[in-house]
Amino acid sequence: MKRILIIDEDHEFRGFLHSILNGHYEIVEAGSPREALQVVARSHPDLVILDQTLNEVCRRLRAHPSTRAVPVLMLVGVDDDGARAGSWASRVRCLEEGADDAMDKPFYAEELLAKIRARLRSRDFEVSVRAELSVGNLRMDPVTLVVEVAGRCITLTPTEFDLLRYFLERTDRVVPRKQLLGDLWPDAVVTRRTIDTHIANLRKKLQGFDHGFETIYGSGYRLTGRGEPER
Repeated sequence: MKRILIIDEDHEFRGFLHSILNGHYEIVEAGSPREALQVVARSHPDLVILDQTLNEVCRRLRAHPSTRAVPVLMLVGVDDDGARAGSWASRVRCLEEGADDAMDKPFYAEELLAKIRARLRSRDFEVSVRAELSVGNLRMDPVTLVVEVAGRCITLTPTEFDLLRYFLERTDRVVPRKQLLGDLWPDAVVTRRTIDTHIANLRKKLQGFDHGFETIYGSGYRLTGRGEPER
């Protein structure tokens, strides 16, 4: 059974999440950043659910080679006085801080479970595929999740890794956003704006890559460059 780590300082909210996930996954909990890092080290979770206020934990997970590939789902609190207008910006910040996905509180249990299933399925797929992939001066190892550009190691979140690999396997092909949503996130509630944010993050991280993401306005994206993809 897959193991999920819930990190939230609110004991009652952790109990609420536990009630949703119980029976579907093995659950471990932590109520502080320090406790969370200790639990991660000994329990090796398959996915982390993290309150956005504890984003320092996400940065620590991404910084360590043994945990950088663990999917992270951040939960964003929304104020009672109509602050949903800022929730989109909060979700974008979650992605920029290293989360693979984000969702507002409150949420539907079915949506949370769908997002978790999508993330775990994507991770299982990556582990099962062992062929190294190279395009231009970029090398990708799906087993170790190592990405190198001109010999320089690049740290990507699991979602960024999935997205990059998807384009590397379709170099010079225009990929509509709708196709990306259907292929990479069939069961999750993901917006086109979320895809745009992930692409923007990849552009920043892949400095020096001799290929680039071209925006095809009104459609989607294309990974293009002078070199030819190699297997």
